[in-house]
Amino acid sequence: MTNAPARPQPRRMRGAHITMPADSIDKQVAFLTEIDRLKSVDRATTLADGTRRENSAEHSWHVALYALVLADQARPDVDISRVIKMLLIHDLVEIDVGDVPIFGQYDADKLATEEATAARRIFGLLPTDQASNLLYLWKEFEAAATPDAQFAKSMDRFQPPNQNLASGGGSWKEYGVDLKRIDAKVGAKIAIGAPGLWAWLKPKIKRFLAENESLQLLLCDASNSKDLSLWPPSFGLFQPPLARPDPGQLQMRL
Repeated sequence: MTNAPARPQPRRMRGAHITMPADSIDKQVAFLTEIDRLKSVDRATTLADGTRRENSAEHSWHVALYALVLADQARPDVDISRVIKMLLIHDLVEIDVGDVPIFGQYDADKLATEEATAARRIFGLLPTDQASNLLYLWKEFEAAATPDAQFAKSMDRFQPPNQNLASGGGSWKEYGVDLKRIDAKVGAKIAIGAPGLWAWLKPKIKRFLAENESLQLLLCDASNSKDLSLWPPSFGLFQPPLARPDPGQLQMRL
């Protein structure tokens, strides 16, 4: 496991009448305008109703709420306010790099380098103190070596399978995953930060995949049958997957 980066000492600014220099506000608003682009980055996971893919800004908002609502699943030494901050910023690097589906094929080392470059550029838009503190939080999340980061990672992994269960398979259908791959890629991270949530979720995934396999067999039987009453099968789980965006259309600024 990667060691967490050294934590910077933030400058505490208290009082109701602090006036920020105009150039600091310029930088803050430039950052806030830039991160609006996260709303245009589509993910592999769909909305719970399966009507379209969620974007990375929606995902970040959703997992932050997961952390807030499921805070009782965290260890006693977890600071939920820090977890929420991590989750709100954790995917900002996708503005430059794009979303990389967890079950897709990718070079992990190359991706880590690209994301680190993106983090420095994006957080570097802020005034120095804020840039340093948010970059630290992002690095802490990536290292997943502290209780806060481990719970944040567990929330980041816990939301997508719940979306897939709600939508009838979602990205699991698209990537043809089985329980072993889900356990390795998703369950392991959830179990570190929120073991109770993985104990609750794993049987649901196992049951879904078993039912899914049974329905696939029924589909094959129905498609080969002369009994027209069996066709078309009315299984909502087997809607065609939504189109993935063309990688060439992803916003890149490496």
